[in-house]
Amino acid sequence: MVSIYSFCFPLLSFLLADAAESWQVSFQDPATPIMQGIIDFHHDVFGFMLFILGFVLWILSRTLWHFTISESYRPDNEVVAKIVHNSFVEIV
Repeated sequence: MVSIYSFCFPLLSFLLADAAESWQVSFQDPATPIMQGIIDFHHDVFGFMLFILGFVLWILSRTLWHFTISESYRPDNEVVAKIVHNSFVEIV
């Protein structure tokens, strides 16, 4: 059936494209190479965003771990003292 439409109407091949469904999460099936490129670009950007999200969550959890209220006021906490009193960071 598909080959008959493609043979008889080669310029109307977009009629066989996919349609949206209820509660659809991802993209529809691409009908053009440009849309396929957009979908691939979306997947690449999403991968980078997941990496950045993981890095930010790691920094946030490390900050909360080292700078809790009960730990930061103790003078013998070497990790906090080294991070806070770093001359190189103050200069830069």
